[in-house]
Amino acid sequence: MGKLREVLGDKDADSFMKFCNDVEDGVIEKSTIMEFEGDFSEKNKRTAVHTLFKASLKKYETDTLSLGELRKIRVFLKSGLGKNKR
Repeated sequence: MGKLREVLGDKDADSFMKFCNDVEDGVIEKSTIMEFEGDFSEKNKRTAVHTLFKASLKKYETDTLSLGELRKIRVFLKSGLGKNKR
């Protein structure tokens, strides 16, 4: 959890933990995509997030959404999406 907070920041780490609990408890669909709110315009910050998820949170997958100059990171349950749903 410490590494998650270090990479994402407190707000996004808390949101992700709630997202995980809601998916596990069936409160939200397994196909739900969560978008982090933080500023991920720096490549090294995006890389740190993607690396953390690949190494430690293998159940989830991340991708980067580009909106002009703005970069957002989304996270979703790997098994929750088919190949065509992203």
